[in-house]
Amino acid sequence: MEQKEFTQPLPIPLPNISSKDRSSAKPWILLSPGIWELHLNGPSSSHKSVLQFWEPGAVSPTKDIVTHEYIEEVMTIEGSLRDSTQGEEWGMGAYAYRYVGMKHGLYVAGNEGCYQFVKCIPSEEAKN
Repeated sequence: MEQKEFTQPLPIPLPNISSKDRSSAKPWILLSPGIWELHLNGPSSSHKSVLQFWEPGAVSPTKDIVTHEYIEEVMTIEGSLRDSTQGEEWGMGAYAYRYVGMKHGLYVAGNEGCYQFVKCIPSEEAKN
């Protein structure tokens, strides 16, 4: 992992950026319609720290419940996500720690969207 000192926050992408205007959102990348990610640190998709922003009403990109091959930690900074499967909504300060294979989702972002810190840890590293 790369050592970094505090940096200035980068503005979140404006909702509904068209495919032609995505370059104005850099360094945020569009994961799926309405779901953005800003890479903070880490060498791979299973070992990283990111910020995610879900636009208001954004929906999980898959129609199936989600599982991962890595451990995932999530902290909601602002806004909320509704878990369609559990029928619960999680807001600011909500925290999740998910082991490899834990089922979660499907999600829908609340009216104000959802801004989260996400950390992914390879399962073999977490055992140490």
